[in-house]
Amino acid sequence: MDFASTQYARDFFQGQVPTIIRTLKQIAANQETQIELQQKALRAMETPQRVFVCREENSTALYNDAGNINHLFVTANLGEAISWAQTALCIAKKSEFHPFSPEDERDFYAKIADFKGSSVWVYKDKKEDARENYGICVDVFDLTQNSQQLRQLFE
Repeated sequence: MDFASTQYARDFFQGQVPTIIRTLKQIAANQETQIELQQKALRAMETPQRVFVCREENSTALYNDAGNINHLFVTANLGEAISWAQTALCIAKKSEFHPFSPEDERDFYAKIADFKGSSVWVYKDKKEDARENYGICVDVFDLTQNSQQLRQLFE
């Protein structure tokens, strides 16, 4: 009797081979993700001319003049900008201010990680129509591109 017609062969080809293929695909996907993260980290190290301006922008319900800036923080380090954003959002949630949706929060962090300016608005008691709301904002300025952006920091 040849191997192909045995129960061991059926078990091997119907059970073990598909499991091996799925595992190899997962390993490949994980490696691709790791490569992408390493490439982002390398790009971040190669471009230190970016400045992250982290701030909270108040609504008129909180202060008479909308757009007042609170908690201004400036850094050239992506990790510090993300850490500031996480801390600001954590403080907001403790004060019962929440983003309208989880997607808003995810998009906020994703844009910062991609070196794009981003903001997430938080609302009192998670109600989007709440008059009490404010923005947690991270603006990214590439100082090698345009001196106009540098001027905007001080206007």
